[in-house]
Amino acid sequence: MVCSFVRYSDTPVDRETGEDVMTFLLPKTHSLASAPNYHCYIRSEDQIKINDFLKVIFNLDLDRWYIKGMKMGMQQKEVLESFIVSRKLTNLLNDNETLKKRQYREELQLLEERKELLRQRCYYRNQRLEFDPQKYLVNT
Repeated sequence: MVCSFVRYSDTPVDRETGEDVMTFLLPKTHSLASAPNYHCYIRSEDQIKINDFLKVIFNLDLDRWYIKGMKMGMQQKEVLESFIVSRKLTNLLNDNETLKKRQYREELQLLEERKELLRQRCYYRNQRLEFDPQKYLVNT
């Protein structure tokens, strides 16, 4: 994914003031075959996109892991610790409260969305009954 944002220049690219320069090794792939012949860089906008992509991928991965663990009957703490260890994020092992809070906020958001959907359904049904009650009343 990062390789898709690499840009080439014949001359060194002037960096913006206050911007950090980072050196990294690119993998040897067909898409970057000509990279050694140029000055490579990633624009600031692309760096923001990369960060957004990484957040989304991380969230999807954690959600998938969390749902799978909960379906297996594991406790929340066990699920989060196993995720941290499996992804080699051991610096978060003692501070898994961050992930717990994130899961809690996600569950609250899902609950709020479900509540809003239920409210809309009730409103819709109520409107139908108020404006055309004969259609829904049983003849006696």
